[in-house]
Amino acid sequence: MKTIKVVAAVICDSIKDKKQIFATARGYGEFKGQWEFPGGKIEEGETPQQALLREIKEELEVDINVGELIDTIEYDYSAFHLSMDCFWAEIICGQIVLKEAEDAKWLTIDKLDSVQWLPADVALISCIKNNLRVQEMLARKVSVEKMNEEKTKKLWGEIIVGVGGQKIEWCYTDVLYSFKSMYLLGIKAKHQELVEVCGHTIRPQNRNSPRELAYSEDFILSCVDKCRELNNYQGLQQFIDVYETVGNVIPVWPGANVHRGQFCCYDCPDIYFNNEKIRDHALAFYNKYSNSYMCGDDAIIAGIYNNMSVKSLINMDKDEYENYIEHAINVIKWRTKKIE
Repeated sequence: MKTIKVVAAVICDSIKDKKQIFATARGYGEFKGQWEFPGGKIEEGETPQQALLREIKEELEVDINVGELIDTIEYDYSAFHLSMDCFWAEIICGQIVLKEAEDAKWLTIDKLDSVQWLPADVALISCIKNNLRVQEMLARKVSVEKMNEEKTKKLWGEIIVGVGGQKIEWCYTDVLYSFKSMYLLGIKAKHQELVEVCGHTIRPQNRNSPRELAYSEDFILSCVDKCRELNNYQGLQQFIDVYETVGNVIPVWPGANVHRGQFCCYDCPDIYFNNEKIRDHALAFYNKYSNSYMCGDDAIIAGIYNNMSVKSLINMDKDEYENYIEHAINVIKWRTKKIE
């Protein structure tokens, strides 16, 4: 079967902060009226990126910046095999003019399934959704604690009497498993070309200073488009599914969330709450809350990862990382079921 090599641009409003995706409706042939990502054939002597710049200029009369490769889609049509390199892109100059398509739309993540895609393009939708979900998680403005505030106040809130007899509602909470931390650990496990372990820290492979850390929002966001394997890993997407549930929120004593962040444990609760300097205090604190579900084999304190060290955490290989994220999902689900 003949193979046709093509490129496609997944044009977004901004590569750095994707909110909308541009799609066009084919204006000719067998699939007229169905939706696709604009692009075309790679001519002899062209790189995929060069072909994409030319095709988008011809089809839409705009200049684009070509970003990372999303995926290469292999699809068998009845008459030929299609091999399609798909790249993130953004418009840098010009106004869109439809030279070949009969229609076009900007689609948000929740609208990607609202159109009928060409058969080959369908395979790309899940990759796009996974990428956007990860980016949304890393750029989130509302914390899990805030989202579950009403529930946690009822569960663990206390009324204390302040100066002058004023009654104050008191409830300190923290996220159990941080997405930022779990994602960075995934980068280390599945994309070692981006980071390296230096002692007890993870640092960017290409860093501006010897002391630069990988545990920063800017660096992690800059990795998202490079981490196709991690983004498409089912376990990570399942972790996102349970992330905002009440099982991922815990009561803590005043200052514990700040101290945990400064503990150099990558926000790992299995390390922090089982540390010999913290464990006894944590046990005493959580004994006050029989509904906190922090102790035991299915939870954190004395759980299956109670002996984990920072060194073993940041040196996990792919299989170990997948086992650990499965553990986190199970703990969150178990706690949610118990709490609700």
